[in-house]
Amino acid sequence: MIAKSRYLMAIAAAFFCRLAVALSICGACGHELAEGQRFCGHCGAKGVAGEPAAVAESVEAVAVVEPGEPATYNAALFLEAAREDSRTAAELEEKQPEVALFYYRNAAALARLIPEEMMPATASQKLIESVERCQRRMSQTLKACEVCTGTGKRTMVMRSLSGESDGTTMRAEGMVCSACNGAGVVRSHRNAEELRLLLAQGGRSHELRQQTARRVAIGNAWVPAVEAEKLRPRQQALLRTAMAAPCNSCQGQGVQVCRGCKGQGRVKCRERGCVNGMVERKQSNTLSPSTALNLRVVCPSCKGNSWIMCGDCGGTGSVACRTCDGIGRPAKCRKCGGAGTASCTVCRGAGRDRSGKNCTVCMGEGVGLCPTCHGEGCVSR
Repeated sequence: MIAKSRYLMAIAAAFFCRLAVALSICGACGHELAEGQRFCGHCGAKGVAGEPAAVAESVEAVAVVEPGEPATYNAALFLEAAREDSRTAAELEEKQPEVALFYYRNAAALARLIPEEMMPATASQKLIESVERCQRRMSQTLKACEVCTGTGKRTMVMRSLSGESDGTTMRAEGMVCSACNGAGVVRSHRNAEELRLLLAQGGRSHELRQQTARRVAIGNAWVPAVEAEKLRPRQQALLRTAMAAPCNSCQGQGVQVCRGCKGQGRVKCRERGCVNGMVERKQSNTLSPSTALNLRVVCPSCKGNSWIMCGDCGGTGSVACRTCDGIGRPAKCRKCGGAGTASCTVCRGAGRDRSGKNCTVCMGEGVGLCPTCHGEGCVSR
């Protein structure tokens, strides 16, 4: 009986294969294909009209699926969702990089479930560059200049004719600060608390937008609702590990704000008596020391700039994160080694139950989501 059933299924597969070639339709779902199209735009199946072997392969794969087997996901829908996220991120990147970052990361997570032959050649590299670009934009902000305290003007000290300072200081009009060029602000790195607040706002906005688009959350990733239940534990782990929570100390940047310069990369000159890059030197060639006047010369330390490069960060304003060693992610989960999956606790890795059918928990894969990290591959807390 079983042999006869398989024979009839093979005949039906061959019939539909020839019909698909003649009518230029997909052998898997029956949708019409454009001339020369290699993949179905509806179901993502490989094989088109004019390629009988490919169409027969896809039809046969559908025909031999057992009734108890879980349905595979539609890669074409994931590809379209990734493209949609990338387009949305490109529109938001200029004004809302914190929201665009989540869209780019979600697109990169969805790309892990798309076969290589369906992905454009440079898509993965462009997604990586886009994520890094958003991170750079988020990490920097404008802060008050430490040299001129945000005024943009140099400090002028008033002295008496005897050369002694009376303690009066004023801001000299027209003399701009050399550190900020008169702007009063300089570019600086955000600290962890500022990044955490910014990412929280961006994540919330991204979540609301994805819910409006009728997406379903799997961990921190958002997938098409019709495909969420079709994903197996390994596929869910790929999404969860790609969207895992970042390092709590650097918020995924891999660097922290330098404590010495507060992220500005420069500090006020530490030379004693240096004001606006000038220091006082007493003349020794006068007849009487009491009549000697102080001579102002260029400071040898700052060369007249009134600021010097921070020695702790080398002028970059940031140092490697001490918690994650610059990786940007927490340490790997010890139980799953960062894979996000562990042996199924129900079937103990066999993938089958006692009756020989697929395990309903792991869907026949023998693995499930790691109970320690919940599939993220790292422990963020």
